[in-house]
Amino acid sequence: MERNYLLAYGAAANLHERLFTLSDSSQMHICQTCTRVANVIQRPVPGGKKVRGPYCPFCQSSENIVKISVPYGAKLLYQELFSMEICLKFKIEATALSVALLTRQPDESRSDLERAIAKGRILMATKDSVTTRL
Repeated sequence: MERNYLLAYGAAANLHERLFTLSDSSQMHICQTCTRVANVIQRPVPGGKKVRGPYCPFCQSSENIVKISVPYGAKLLYQELFSMEICLKFKIEATALSVALLTRQPDESRSDLERAIAKGRILMATKDSVTTRL
């Protein structure tokens, strides 16, 4: 009932915040190569070290993996279907955030740009400029 009330008055941002961000937001890693869910595992790397990070068991690669936010119910549905040998594929659309992560200034390394976006200091990044929060 509350959901319908908020929708009727055009409060989509408030609805998204209350029913997704503050209640049951969950993270999933999606491989853009095969469009399937990647697992976060600890795996050995050359040099005898082990790293923990997203890895796609279908492509056997850790490249082209993006992290998305989904409702926990959607993640649970995927896990239950996967246990019944039904594998879902996810179509990921480019957003301003993914564009910002792919572009950088010549004097700024990619990891610095990613850290600034994560902390909320950068609002938008394009190929030519970076808009920052004061």
